[in-house]
Amino acid sequence: MFDDLIDTFIQVVQYGSFSKTADSMFLTPNAIKKRIQALEEQTNLLLFVRNNKGVSLTEAGTSFYHDILSIHKQYEKAIEKAQHIQHTSTDRLCIGIMNTFSDTFATSRWNEVRKNSPNIPIHIRYYGSNLAEMDNLFSDVGTYTDLCIDICDPAWAKQHHLELQKISDFRLFIAIPDSLNLTPSETITLSELSGHQLALLPLGRSYIYDQVRELVNSKYPDVHLINMDEFSIRNFNNCYSEQTCILITENQVNFFPYFSFRPLEGSSRIAFGAYYPPNPPEKISKFLNLILQNQKICDL
Repeated sequence: MFDDLIDTFIQVVQYGSFSKTADSMFLTPNAIKKRIQALEEQTNLLLFVRNNKGVSLTEAGTSFYHDILSIHKQYEKAIEKAQHIQHTSTDRLCIGIMNTFSDTFATSRWNEVRKNSPNIPIHIRYYGSNLAEMDNLFSDVGTYTDLCIDICDPAWAKQHHLELQKISDFRLFIAIPDSLNLTPSETITLSELSGHQLALLPLGRSYIYDQVRELVNSKYPDVHLINMDEFSIRNFNNCYSEQTCILITENQVNFFPYFSFRPLEGSSRIAFGAYYPPNPPEKISKFLNLILQNQKICDL
């Protein structure tokens, strides 16, 4: 833990409420208020404005939040890197994955990997969801991770001087909240989403998603696009509450209850691949061979 007061401050900003922060930290709202008061006294700053709707940052609080959040992330990364160095063994395989797909990537699939290759200890290192974290994901390959798995893009591999092995591809689907008055047939077109909201990955995260975004903007302006940073339970909950459809990949079908899932008609397939250094060690080659031999494992 970085610091109790700082951790509490960051969560209050993110939740926008003392009571919600208290619930998440298993503390009382009064304990949260005392921590914030102690931090304000230590820093001689007024960090929040309190009102009936909750709390909001002051101008000074906003500046402090952005700076301290960056330091907080660097602190966590420093610990993780040090732990990696301390516990690294020649046989251990460290795999980097973006949080974008974290909820749908591993789960039971890793049990199959372990069952088929019990002699390869696997450690998963998760990165954030923004484009800056994606640069870190690729830059760390060969130092803090052995390989990373993400959307297959030869341009990314070339940019970071990595080898790329395609391991799977999927159709694009639309996840439709059951509460939405939208009942397509076996497939769905973008035109059928006219007048509705569609959540998809932000610009630059994948050229396939970017192509869909460009198509919507040029031909279906009545479809309201919303950025989704990651495919998580939290974001699916929000989309269900706001009656927002989601552009997903085939491996995420049935990921969340109360959504219907339909293939996007005429869409391209999206591939996932493993990025690794040139002349990889034997443990990487073994792992890739295992995935390629058993496509069921790489349903991400």
